[in-house]
Amino acid sequence: MDQEIIKPDAAGLSQGEQDHGRLLEENDRAMAEQTAAVQREVQALKGYLFMQILNGMLQEIMYFRDPWEIVAQKEGQFMKEQQGPIAGYWVESWRTGEDSYSGNLYFELDPGKYLRVPVST
Repeated sequence: MDQEIIKPDAAGLSQGEQDHGRLLEENDRAMAEQTAAVQREVQALKGYLFMQILNGMLQEIMYFRDPWEIVAQKEGQFMKEQQGPIAGYWVESWRTGEDSYSGNLYFELDPGKYLRVPVST
């Protein structure tokens, strides 16, 4: 019985690993495009200063696990942190490992309109 020999690429990756890597890259690219569109929408709604302060607040985030989105409702507990036009944000989180957390941060844009930023550490 002949077995098919899967030859690795120059980096030593099999075809399946290469395909998986391409899917991850495509997903990352799509997530970045969707997040960028939401960032443009937030900046159009709240202004350049709001976006600059928001980006500064989020600079320490380890990983954005899903695209940002604008939602009608928030979840979690309010954390008061006045920075310019941002009075604070809501935090919804859960433990995913011994020292790892995932969750969402919600920033109010207008009454009934929130920016949801999915995060992981």
